[in-house]
Amino acid sequence: MRRVGKKQKQDPQALFDQHIRSLGLCTREQYLSWCRALGFPIAMQKHRKQLAREIVTAKSLHQNSHRNAQESTTRDALDWVLDACNGDDPARIRVAHVEYVARRLAHPDADGSEERPSAQVLMDIAQHVSKQKAKLFFEPVIASPRFTQSDDNTFLAGLMLLSAYESRWIIDYLHQERFVSVEGESAKAVHGPRQPNLSMKGRSPESLLEQVVRWHRDLAKNSGQKIRIWKSTSIQPLRLTEGKIGDPNFKIWTIRELTTQQSLFAEGRKLKHCVASYVSSCAKGQSSIWSMELEQSSVVEKRVTIEVNPATRHIVQVRGKLNRHPNQQELNTLRRWSTEANLVLRT
Repeated sequence: MRRVGKKQKQDPQALFDQHIRSLGLCTREQYLSWCRALGFPIAMQKHRKQLAREIVTAKSLHQNSHRNAQESTTRDALDWVLDACNGDDPARIRVAHVEYVARRLAHPDADGSEERPSAQVLMDIAQHVSKQKAKLFFEPVIASPRFTQSDDNTFLAGLMLLSAYESRWIIDYLHQERFVSVEGESAKAVHGPRQPNLSMKGRSPESLLEQVVRWHRDLAKNSGQKIRIWKSTSIQPLRLTEGKIGDPNFKIWTIRELTTQQSLFAEGRKLKHCVASYVSSCAKGQSSIWSMELEQSSVVEKRVTIEVNPATRHIVQVRGKLNRHPNQQELNTLRRWSTEANLVLRT
């Protein structure tokens, strides 16, 4: 006979299968895939606190999915993100984790942070991520299991924070080391990229940043190097005036081509970016670098650096100090130049 009042011990495997069903899943294989997608530990034995976090996440995902389905069955998640980047009223965006991003973009100083997210940079990142079919970045999926489920703990919120640190990106260094061939003493001596297998294996973020700092410092030094000069393209420069000569607000906008190694070094030092690394591509005719300057009250100020693909006449990129994006005045000048010089400017 079974003693009255004593609970029968339940099978741990049966309890685990019950947990899987509570998440809305059917098999253990589905459960492992679910954990892998959300960043939870891949294991069949877990602490009860971990199981509780999984249940909370599953409920939150179900609620968000149901709410999004009610909002629209045809609208793509990327559209909501682009609306947020374009400055739409956050109250109109009823997808919770996207609405959070919209509010941060509309009020970048609300949390007291020194770094302000950039709507334009986030838009560029979101469109690139979408092309890579990485739908996870647009779903209300928890980004870090170490923290609770919330609208600021999603992959989309992570992309937004990434946009705030654009000036600290190190992509230029990685591209140069992995893909750009190094020239020898003569321009014809090509030895391939310095680090074709460059990866984070065996590196810490701090050590990589130190390498980037040294690389930028070396680019700024032109002593001991042979000065190189290349032919200018057939693209016409720009000289645009605003106001009348003699007026306090009289301005002269110019866009001129840089055709020497020394001018690229000077441009990079002044605006604190890596245009000096374009010497080789300019010398080969693969790129054409231009400098936009503003003269006012006899003071000349460098504003942005422009890269043009001579073969296609496309304006490839435009960057100001610390790789910032051009402001509205600079964009207006670029549009004027692209029209007069028969260039393609994508905004």
